[in-house]
Amino acid sequence: FIVYRGIAKGLEKLAKIAAPILFVCSSVLLFRVLSLDGIMNGLGKMWNPDWNALAKADVWVAAAGQIFFSLSVGFGIVLVFTSYLTENDDVTLSGLTAASLNEFVEIVFGGMITIPVWFLFLAGSSSDFSTFSLGFTALPAIFSQMPFGNIFAGIWFTTLFIAAITSSVTD
Repeated sequence: FIVYRGIAKGLEKLAKIAAPILFVCSSVLLFRVLSLDGIMNGLGKMWNPDWNALAKADVWVAAAGQIFFSLSVGFGIVLVFTSYLTENDDVTLSGLTAASLNEFVEIVFGGMITIPVWFLFLAGSSSDFSTFSLGFTALPAIFSQMPFGNIFAGIWFTTLFIAAITSSVTD
């Protein structure tokens, strides 16, 4: 339905509604995470890397996969959307704004919510540190241990749903 309505009436309208909701939900969740007891240990684990991991081949394979995605599919999506810019749009400013906001959301909301909480509650014990296991296995277990965890689980899954809808529409 969103794609059928086109760029202006479909995608832009979705983005104008979904992006602020995503930002608010993520902000509430981030505030709650940063107020947990012992969260500094989790933040320390996130911001103090294990340099020995660079000697592992699977780390390099995962990094190459991320780069491949970013430079192929992600770059293709950017090219498609730039075709809708008008002559009065500043391409450099639009690109810088999109890249900066994307990195802000990934690092601040994605990283500072999931990784420190995963470490704090599960002590990094999950053998499968994939996106799926973190989002759908570890975090629900964490929410069950938090005061008002059901509310924050609802916010988390609403945020994931909105992110999935906005991402799938661009593909």
